[in-house]
Amino acid sequence: MNGLSRTILWGALCLALFAVVSACADEAKPRPNGELCEAAGQCVSNLCHSSTCLDPAADDDGDGLINEVEFALDTDATSPDSDGDGIPDYTEVVNPIDPADQDGDGIIDALESAHIDGDCNQLSDQYDNPDVVEEGEVADSYETTCPEEIVAKFPDLADKCCPDADQDGYSDIVDCDPNNPSIGDQESNGNNPCVLDEGKAGCYNTTCVPGYKCVEELKCSSDEPCGTAAYVDESCQEVPADQNCDDDNACTVDTCVNDQECFHLEVVCKDGEDCTVDSCNPDTGECEFNENEALDCFVECECPDDGNPCTTGVCDPETGDCEYEHVADETPCEDEKLCTTGDTCQEGVCTAGAEIECEAVQCEVGSCDRETGECEYEHAPDLTPCDDGELCTIEDLCLEGDCLGGDSAES
Repeated sequence: MNGLSRTILWGALCLALFAVVSACADEAKPRPNGELCEAAGQCVSNLCHSSTCLDPAADDDGDGLINEVEFALDTDATSPDSDGDGIPDYTEVVNPIDPADQDGDGIIDALESAHIDGDCNQLSDQYDNPDVVEEGEVADSYETTCPEEIVAKFPDLADKCCPDADQDGYSDIVDCDPNNPSIGDQESNGNNPCVLDEGKAGCYNTTCVPGYKCVEELKCSSDEPCGTAAYVDESCQEVPADQNCDDDNACTVDTCVNDQECFHLEVVCKDGEDCTVDSCNPDTGECEFNENEALDCFVECECPDDGNPCTTGVCDPETGDCEYEHVADETPCEDEKLCTTGDTCQEGVCTAGAEIECEAVQCEVGSCDRETGECEYEHAPDLTPCDDGELCTIEDLCLEGDCLGGDSAES
């Protein structure tokens, strides 16, 4: 190989090496927001979610949850409705710090459909906890296998069930208001399902969000979070609302979401027991679990006296068995010892109080008779000092139970 050939070969090798190094450098260079990614380290923002480099503080899908929060919740940052049930993520999440999980199965509501029943047990996925609800349990819901027109739009719903909560003939997933039988899908009522209440037409426009509700948007602007408006004197006037959106219902958690919408999440009371009726007290907002009288779950029983005044019998209503528990310490009791008083319970045992003290009698020694509880007296030992009541004697002494005067005080 001559000198020219070697020069050409080295040049080609250098160009190839330069190309490889350049390609590696481009691969290692952090990618800007919006580009595809597989790991956080590939992004300038250090946030790779939904296979895209994202700005943590931005809200790419416009659902009211910033990308950083969606990453933490594992919701889809590129779709405002991660589970596809029509209800926006921010509405189902409610509180990003403690996101709603109404069936307590560890999967938040934003990732479980409120309108699809995957196992057809009459509980939509969002309310179906496999660890609590037994297969085949009947819930207060109306549903059928997803109809052909629904499956045509959503092939994944084949062989699944589509609830129709308001029984208006429109599956919840396409219903413009699943809880209002007077509102159907987008094609109902002449393609105008969202009819405004009288007096609102001058203030609002409406849009059907299938599976969620008819969303009303103010025609006039409002700076008040969750404010509303009324059409008064042929003009739209703002009606301020408290930011907590209190609906005067103690059994809902009221929230002004994204400074735009009031959301009222129902308090869900479930103890997983068939023998109780679970409900929320409308006065206190507390959950109550009362006996289900329709089921023969409870056995009436009375616990016999075990002879211990410091225990109380507790009957197990499911088995009829009795267990005896200690009463509170210091509870008065009777230890059946006639010569003690002030007996009290201590750790389930009646403990004797103080000994009865007999009244003092001169030249007599009193003691309590344990068989009768009465005081009995015996002569005090002879020569026990006493006082015979005579002023002119001193050093009086007991003798056979009598107090005898001593020497005269004058002698």
